[in-house]
Amino acid sequence: MLSKIIQFKLWQLFLYELAIISLGIVIGAYWSEFFWKIIPLLLTIFIVAGFYIIKIALKQLK
Repeated sequence: MLSKIIQFKLWQLFLYELAIISLGIVIGAYWSEFFWKIIPLLLTIFIVAGFYIIKIALKQLK
């Protein structure tokens, strides 16, 4: 059941991303004092995950 492939249209993915970004902004604004303490960790996670996703995407384009 968990391995079932779900396909979304492009506009649905944009809507999903908008929802996730909005949630992140709300959480960040609400608990900003907590997140200031772990900014380096969050930036590291963002950079590593971003490069990994770019690597996978470029590999699939070949």
